[in-house]
Amino acid sequence: MRKTAFVLSSLLCVEGSAHANDPSKSFATMLADSNSPSFQVPGARGMASQASRGAKAKMQSRQGTPEGPEDAGYVVAPESLKKLAVELNPVVGYWDPLQLGGQSFWEQGNDATVGWLRHSEIKHGRVAMAAVVGWLVHQSGLHFPGYLTMSGTTFADISAAGGPGDMWDALPYASKLQIVLFIGFLELFSESSATLAAEGQTHYMRGGKPGFFPTFKLLPGNLNRDPPAKFFDPAGIQKDWDEAKKAKYRLREINNGRLAMFGIISFCAETKIPGAVPLLDGLVQPYYGEYMTPFSLEELNGSPFLLPLP
Repeated sequence: MRKTAFVLSSLLCVEGSAHANDPSKSFATMLADSNSPSFQVPGARGMASQASRGAKAKMQSRQGTPEGPEDAGYVVAPESLKKLAVELNPVVGYWDPLQLGGQSFWEQGNDATVGWLRHSEIKHGRVAMAAVVGWLVHQSGLHFPGYLTMSGTTFADISAAGGPGDMWDALPYASKLQIVLFIGFLELFSESSATLAAEGQTHYMRGGKPGFFPTFKLLPGNLNRDPPAKFFDPAGIQKDWDEAKKAKYRLREINNGRLAMFGIISFCAETKIPGAVPLLDGLVQPYYGEYMTPFSLEELNGSPFLLPLP
């Protein structure tokens, strides 16, 4: 089960990087070219190893020893990144122990790498903020009234299953699949070059704005109206803000997202290892399932969208 989930997530990550390289190439084409250096996607170990070599070479350079050829792709992190770090936290400043700010992922150059890292941080921060709020709401027993499915499952039934992890496990397979497919649609839509071009934007790895999410004006129906429906700021709260105010709130968003990422991982750790987070001891319910396996073995074997497991 874990292997299947890992393979699926890996395919999605590879597809995203392939699209960033060349939107015209399909995943099958990139897979056929997988022996080329440009397809070598750095995993956690790869990035850590690459960063370690960069840090080692930097230390050698300070001692008068020239950098080796294996570190030829490392460059000094851009000053704009260091300036942003100071604006976000003047006390800590620019702190990059893995030297990620000076790397070139997928041989795309440092500017593309910094754009990818910044967009990833903003996106993960937004997801984490939503997750923390959702966790607190569900942990408090709050839920929608009425029925979740036509078969009679109510929102109260899901809420009664236990903590947030247990609630997910209690969801019908069709409900889980709808959520996953909707998230996949948002990912593909926001990464599309055509969608971004319609908004006057470019991809964040090509000089575009990290964290930007396009409107739905390219979609048919009621979503394509004037003004078009928006997933970001649907209430139009920021429509009259000047750039100075937007810039200030962007910094707040990143800082709040960082805090939320610590928060949600703390919740998850406490549910799996009671007492792991002393401040949460006794405040969250234990979870005996698997966070990294969103679908059960029975659901995967019966799904028409996934390959059956042996």
